[in-house]
Amino acid sequence: MVGGKNASLGELLRALEALGIAVPSGFAVTASGYRAFLAEAKLVEPITRIVSSLRKENVEELIRGSDRIKDLMLHAPLPKALSHELETAYRELSKEHGEEATDVAVRSSATAEDLPTASFAGQQESLLNVRGAASVVDAVKKAFASLFTPRAISYRIDMGFDHMKVALSVGVQKMVRSDRASAGVIFTLPSGFASLFWKKLGTKEVRLIYDEHGQRQVKSVPTSPEERAQLSLTDADAFTLARWAIAIEDHYSKVHGAPTPDGHRVGERRAHGGALHRAGATRDGAQPAHTADREPLRDRVVGGGDRHGPRRRRRDRRGKRACRARRGLDRRAPSW
Repeated sequence: MVGGKNASLGELLRALEALGIAVPSGFAVTASGYRAFLAEAKLVEPITRIVSSLRKENVEELIRGSDRIKDLMLHAPLPKALSHELETAYRELSKEHGEEATDVAVRSSATAEDLPTASFAGQQESLLNVRGAASVVDAVKKAFASLFTPRAISYRIDMGFDHMKVALSVGVQKMVRSDRASAGVIFTLPSGFASLFWKKLGTKEVRLIYDEHGQRQVKSVPTSPEERAQLSLTDADAFTLARWAIAIEDHYSKVHGAPTPDGHRVGERRAHGGALHRAGATRDGAQPAHTADREPLRDRVVGGGDRHGPRRRRRDRRGKRACRARRGLDRRAPSW
């Protein structure tokens, strides 16, 4: 109905928000909304025809076919009922945060992501710092269209998935301003591992920030020498995140009837942050700068793998990755 990422965020809000684990508010457009869009815009037949003719070995043909599909989807209107409900939910979310047009992350959540035999993580689009109802509608269509990038088409061919049976839900969440603090992913370890306590200063050469006066929503900028010399998290922040991660692991272990260590997206902020089913966003690469006068960690986002936002790493004594911090967002769903 909503994909693994959005489903997990909904579960966290339902079961763990009462324990003090902060998940940014938001809403989700379900896979039914995606299918209604394709049906009403009469896109099923042309998309099926195009993808059926593609061969992954012919890269130029794959790119042209992908561009044709995305062009069809981006120029087709959403169903009026879906568009109205989406705009209404966005205005309610903005009002909840005391703003006329709040900043949100618009995140894809495919129905076939994170399967036991395949992982579609990071293949679809997520957009950050989206403002205004019309912009949110446009961003949702871009997320829908990203189901047909050359990489996504090629991977489905490799894994034997029917292109038209994979659907996409979209999470819209209040943005977490991790550019004012830090963000990332935290991993819990299987039982039997000794507790790990140490910290390592990363290089943090670049960070992702809002493009307040430019044409883009976000941009990468160099990190100052002073920021590089500081740790991204205080000790108090690190222990707060560790407690949250263990609480999440305990919950899912009880649900599955077996130990369930996993990775969780986290975002730390000083002011308010955010966005959808209610959900978040991150990016591999640059590491977030630490802000010296930052208040203690207040907000966190939990979700599946994504590509938007800085990260910092911690490694165990064997040099293997034990923990990685990034940013995130997600939450509540309309009837779509």
